[in-house]
Amino acid sequence: MIRTRGINYFSEHAKAHSFQSGLLLSHSDKISHRFFSRRGGLCSGARSSLSYSINERGTDIIQSNLSIASAALGTKYNIKLSMQRHTANFMYVPSIDCNTYDVQCDALITDKPGIAIGIFTADCIPILVTDISGTVIAAIHAGWRGLIGGVIKNTINAMNVAHHKLIAAIGPCICKYNYEVDSYFRENFLLHDNESSSFFIPLLFKDQKYLFDLSGYAALIMKRSGVQLIDKLNIDTFSNPDLLFSYRRSSKIETNVYGCQISAITIN
Repeated sequence: MIRTRGINYFSEHAKAHSFQSGLLLSHSDKISHRFFSRRGGLCSGARSSLSYSINERGTDIIQSNLSIASAALGTKYNIKLSMQRHTANFMYVPSIDCNTYDVQCDALITDKPGIAIGIFTADCIPILVTDISGTVIAAIHAGWRGLIGGVIKNTINAMNVAHHKLIAAIGPCICKYNYEVDSYFRENFLLHDNESSSFFIPLLFKDQKYLFDLSGYAALIMKRSGVQLIDKLNIDTFSNPDLLFSYRRSSKIETNVYGCQISAITIN
C-alpha cells in the first residue's frame, strides 16, 4: 500500500478525470458521487491505471486504487463493492463494518451517512441513485442479463422511497453504435419484452446483426417503474480507450486482459 501522501496525490488526478451527473449535483447537497475513469491509479499495462478487480482485491495495488477512489470521493472509509455476477440481487449495507466484498449481488443500498457504495464496470451500465432529499442511495451494475433479470426494479423497490422522488444517473457504458448483437440475442430479448424492439437497430451491411441500445433500455425500465428524473451521461466506453476501460474493445484486439472503472456514491 502507498502512504497517505501518495493516496492524496493520486486521488486529485483521479478526481480531475472523473465524471459527475449535473442532475444529482443540482438536486442534493447531501450526497457525493463520482463515475471514475481509468486515470489516476497504480495499475500498469492494459489495466492502467485506476482499475479494480474483485478477484484481486487482496493485492496492494488494487487496495491502493480503492483507497485512491475513496479519497477522491471524499469518504473516510473505502468504498463498499460486491462480487458482481450479473444477478438481480441487491444488498442493504447497514454499517461500515459490513462485509460486502464476498457477497454475490449487483447492487448495494444504504441510508447510512459515511458509507460509500459502488460498482465496477467495463461496458455494463453503472447507475447511481438517490432520492431528492438525499436520505438513501443505491449503486447498480446492469448488463443485459441484469436488465432482463430485474436488478434495477428490485433495487429501487428496496429503497423504500416513492419512485417519483428518485434521481438516477447512468454513467459511462458501451453506446448503441458499438454494441453489436446477433438475431438470436434480439429474439431472446423480445421474448422477455416485446416492447424492446425499438432498441435494436438493424445493420444494413451485416445480415442478422443489430446494434443494441443498452442504456436506453435501462432508462425505459426506470421510467416504467416511475422514476422520472434520469440523467444519461452518454459517454461511450468503447470509443474512449485513453479514458475508459472496455471489455468489448479488449475482445476486439484479442486480449483477455482488461480493467474496470469504479463508480460510487455516499451520503455526506
